[in-house]
Amino acid sequence: MRGTSDTVITAITFAFADNHKVTVAYPNRAPLVGRVLAIGGDSVVVDYGPYPSLTRAGHGVTNVHNVLHINNHRMTGTFLAKFDDGQTLAGHVEAAQSKR
Repeated sequence: MRGTSDTVITAITFAFADNHKVTVAYPNRAPLVGRVLAIGGDSVVVDYGPYPSLTRAGHGVTNVHNVLHINNHRMTGTFLAKFDDGQTLAGHVEAAQSKR
């Protein structure tokens, strides 16, 4: 979601593995390999990119920085996306664990 809005930009699937690897998948796109930068308590910091922008045709996202908090099978946090033209997009993340 952008800024303080409750409008969803897109759905994202984060898949965390025991070896501190993470994959990030957008609908109809190949999964991206994320980089876990830090883990502590209920928090994880993840970066991923580059990839073609979903929201800005003709532009690429160079990096997305996520600060995420996981508690009671829910994930909340923030993201900052940086684009190839220097623009940025900040927002927040809300997610729930999928049923398996």
